[in-house]
Amino acid sequence: MRFFLLAVMFIVIKGFTQQAPIAIVSANGATKLVNTLEQAAQQAQDNDIIYIPAGSYSGTTFSKRVTVIGVGHHPDSASANGRTFIDGDIGFSSGGEGSTLDGVYVNQYVYLMSSCKVFRVNAQYIVVQCGGASASSVLIENSIARNGLFGGNGAYQFCG
Repeated sequence: MRFFLLAVMFIVIKGFTQQAPIAIVSANGATKLVNTLEQAAQQAQDNDIIYIPAGSYSGTTFSKRVTVIGVGHHPDSASANGRTFIDGDIGFSSGGEGSTLDGVYVNQYVYLMSSCKVFRVNAQYIVVQCGGASASSVLIENSIARNGLFGGNGAYQFCG
């Protein structure tokens, strides 16, 4: 009887702690569901929108032009839904120029390329990468870089 009760408790707890899948919505409206940000980065195509529900996710790098939308770190959203927490770095590499990151809490770095946009992001650091050329038209709005905002190459020199 004890074993049965423990098994039922485990199933109930597991059911409540399982994260909702990440949705990738393409320009034609087709939707794919994946379980990790890494899978989303691998399966997304240019101009896809990636919706990340509340929960904790390992960081990744996107090499395509995408829009990544989390629940948000804003207290009103977090109290209703929880927050989208990125455990590690999240960023955009070559090919990810023009991407958007919106509504996530990041415990490490956010890496941006040219023409990237960041809205309602709370991150340890935000870094604009130049990669040998000037990064341009980066927009950071209503966001927090808790320990630093940097632009440039590995030496953190401002671009341009």
